[in-house]
Amino acid sequence: MIKAQTRRPARKRRMEKRIFAVAAFFLKMKVMRSALPTWLLLLLPLLLPMTPAAGEAPLPPGPLIARMPPQSAWSILYQYPTPVEGRPPSRFARYRPRERQIARDGTLYHEKTVYESGADEERWLAGALEVARVPGSREVVVVEFGEAPPPDHDRFETSDFPGLGWVTPETYRGTRSYEGRRVWVFCRSAAGAEGDIPPFPLELGKRRPELALIDPETRHPLYSSDGQRACFYRYSQAAEPLRPPEPFLRVLRKLGYKG
Repeated sequence: MIKAQTRRPARKRRMEKRIFAVAAFFLKMKVMRSALPTWLLLLLPLLLPMTPAAGEAPLPPGPLIARMPPQSAWSILYQYPTPVEGRPPSRFARYRPRERQIARDGTLYHEKTVYESGADEERWLAGALEVARVPGSREVVVVEFGEAPPPDHDRFETSDFPGLGWVTPETYRGTRSYEGRRVWVFCRSAAGAEGDIPPFPLELGKRRPELALIDPETRHPLYSSDGQRACFYRYSQAAEPLRPPEPFLRVLRKLGYKG
């Protein structure tokens, strides 16, 4: 469970901090009443940049989400809204991913996705090269998109956690307790970066802000949600060097893979 550090909403604390800072400045300069009209004084706090709640340490420099080590493994468990009683489940529910298992060995990635139906999909990626075995088939195919893959298709070329590009200093909301540790909290509403930290866990199935919890030590995500599904991230050590099975390796080498 996430427990707030104070009872007041984060946005209210930030606003109070800005108002006090501006008031103290003009009192010191002795121009609070003589130099500026009241309406301008009231607008000044709104012109200041948004900051985390009082007492929160600023974010350190560097990327907020780090790449995984060259030899590593992790998985993503997915959670979806509970079906409404008396209403049949969506006919697309069986195509939703239940779990993704990912392993990295340098520039080589192996990903296995298990769907709600029980079917699984396997992908091997090496840079821009990608081969896959789709659910219900043993055939290994080359995955191509022409000039570039669509934005929602991850190839791990620039990030090991696609879909979290909105995690920026502007969406930082402070720290909270999660599974016995302090984590960075990032939140983005559907309209933009504003919004207080929503209750946790999010009530899925409703229009909710996006939420991400990042481990400050590893800078890897622990939890994320967009209101329609929740993602739980788990990490482990890679057991051994990756080597694609012969059907995948044969197709990769035809594409120029030298491994």
